[in-house]
Amino acid sequence: MPVEFQKRLEKSAKKAEELKKAIETGSDGIPKNFHWKEEQAEQFIDFVVDESAGLLKKFRVVKMSAPTKEIAFLLDKGKFLKPAGSYKRTHGQTGIDGAQFGNDKIMLNAVKVEGMFELTDDELDDNIEGAKLEEHIKQIVGKKIANEIVEAVFYGRKLENPSGERGILNSFNGIKWILKQKGNVIDLATASSREVSRKVFVKSKKVLKTKYRDGAEIFIDSDIKTDFDELYNDPNGTRGNGETVKDSVSNMKINDIPLMNPEQAFPIKEVTTTTSGVNQAGRNTININTDLQSKLKAGDSIVVRYGEKDEVVYTVETVSSNSITIVENIIYNIPASSTIYKTELNASDSIISNPKNIIIGIQKDMILETERVAPDGYKFWYKMKMDIQIENPEAAILIENLKSKDL
Repeated sequence: MPVEFQKRLEKSAKKAEELKKAIETGSDGIPKNFHWKEEQAEQFIDFVVDESAGLLKKFRVVKMSAPTKEIAFLLDKGKFLKPAGSYKRTHGQTGIDGAQFGNDKIMLNAVKVEGMFELTDDELDDNIEGAKLEEHIKQIVGKKIANEIVEAVFYGRKLENPSGERGILNSFNGIKWILKQKGNVIDLATASSREVSRKVFVKSKKVLKTKYRDGAEIFIDSDIKTDFDELYNDPNGTRGNGETVKDSVSNMKINDIPLMNPEQAFPIKEVTTTTSGVNQAGRNTININTDLQSKLKAGDSIVVRYGEKDEVVYTVETVSSNSITIVENIIYNIPASSTIYKTELNASDSIISNPKNIIIGIQKDMILETERVAPDGYKFWYKMKMDIQIENPEAAILIENLKSKDL
């Protein structure tokens, strides 16, 4: 056995022994997993919230002790003060007619998600003690988790069998999908202008019932915020208007969210076809019913099943008379007769809502499983359970198809 490889094995064995002291071990003495105590889990949830650059602090983050939790509404669902005697009382008794808990409740149902990362033995050299190892793991996964939760909050579309290709986006229904189902949408697709403006936000606010306007804030992506600043934030008068609106419109704070997507599909409806037969996931060819050779070329984008939960954008590699070869592999099976459009990627959204209307439940049950990959290091699987809800869809508005860029 080569001397260098022997040294690596010896170092690996030593590291495994040290890691046993930092985490729980299985019956065979090999590190298997460690289960954070409730206090550690709560601290980690707080850490994830902090890593979101303060955004998750705005939302209602609920720490769950079990996979399900029933919580009460926080926002206005009617009048609070009423004439004396209007409310029924049980006086500590049960079974009295008319005495019941309100119907304004939300059920959180946590779904299991997991992530995997690797640590080499060299990386563990300075982080092997229990407290240091825990802190090191927090640093590795905390920011990733925070970012992906925020992304799912806005763009989640829950499917029965979600693909890992899309992270957790198909594990939960996010705000955009919920509001589209409820009809609380201002769609600029056919408007005279898709550009951002104060007028768009003011008119959207008026769509909300007056009781939901107090505390409402605007959430937009960084590209749209840049355009907004270019239009209105002109403190030196260099563009001639001398106007400064800073970060609010009509008393609604503007939140610049880098994780909101400025490159969503805006279909070119004139260039379209449907799929021929079922196109299976894992392939890179989509069979079609219309010859698009004169209308599509390599590098163009297409959107499959636009507006559906399994909507996906692909990049064109080649086009034949009856098929499109894509750069990526198909993520989900594409049913027969599904619509395909050529698409621009210049659409974005804005959400107007009280931030506390957005609920994220995270169960205080977190596990790290480990697997030794000799002689290099360890694989870690981080497992947690969470849910995403919106308390009252009526208290939020989706502005859809804002133009994020000129192509």
